[in-house]
Amino acid sequence: MILLDNKKEVEKFDGNYKIKDVVSFIYDSIKKYRLKELNIDISKNKSSYKKKKNQNKNDGKVIILNDTNFDKSILQNDDNVWFVFFYAPWCGHSKPIHPIFDELAKKVAHLKNARIATYQINGYPSFKLFPSGNKTLHSAINYNESRTTEDLYQFFLKYYKEKKEVIQLTSQQVFDEYCEKDVCLLAILPNKEDTEASYFDSYINILTNVTKDISNLPVSFLWTQAGDQLDIVQKLNLTFGFPTVIAISFSKNVYSILKGNYSEQSIKNFITQMMMGKSSVDNLVPFTVKNVPKFSPNTLNENNLEL
Repeated sequence: MILLDNKKEVEKFDGNYKIKDVVSFIYDSIKKYRLKELNIDISKNKSSYKKKKNQNKNDGKVIILNDTNFDKSILQNDDNVWFVFFYAPWCGHSKPIHPIFDELAKKVAHLKNARIATYQINGYPSFKLFPSGNKTLHSAINYNESRTTEDLYQFFLKYYKEKKEVIQLTSQQVFDEYCEKDVCLLAILPNKEDTEASYFDSYINILTNVTKDISNLPVSFLWTQAGDQLDIVQKLNLTFGFPTVIAISFSKNVYSILKGNYSEQSIKNFITQMMMGKSSVDNLVPFTVKNVPKFSPNTLNENNLEL
């Protein structure tokens, strides 16, 4: 516990006894005490933090864009698909579109990377869709068809792509979910205890960057430490060193091993060759997926900081 202000206030610590947690507790306690002395309402800071944390979620509402947030929201955002109605307040044809866009925003609320927005201009009204990936004003797709919610929705779905994520292989259930339908790309990484944190994180980042360039392909991305899934390593003869990548196709009952180095370009070339049927393959043999705890690569060495 920490005694503040001559024992008038007490802060009790009930977390894990790790250096990082203890230091954070001491820092936060002193910070709250000082803010309280200065009559600053810390509840406002918490609410603003939650608001900032949740601003990347699709809440089913139309987003209002302007000159200050347009670039950051759209042009600097690779993940989301944006459908924007550029309207003019003087245009009578613009007014009926707003409730239609409200309905459209609710209709795409289940799509996590969907964004519906409006932007006020002085010129002629228009509809523009910005696909995921690198965006510029010239990459926008114009919409000039029927102005019904359903037609706008179908047009949006034609260009919508879900952001691919790199998933840790922690169980047979995870493996079945991501590998039964699509081609499954599994990265076998060195054990975290034997690897510098920065190197381990870089292996994950390489996979993440690859997903951005091949988001249109039916490929799922998984990763595991070699020591967590020894049965896969042994049954598929992957004992030659890590990191490496294998591609698994259940529909064809085959797998292929990355022959080049572990880099973005090498993995992208591997995927291209595999999708074209030009990579060498071996028959898939049964293996067991072990249940392992999930962890974040960013907290790689925290378990070594216990008091």
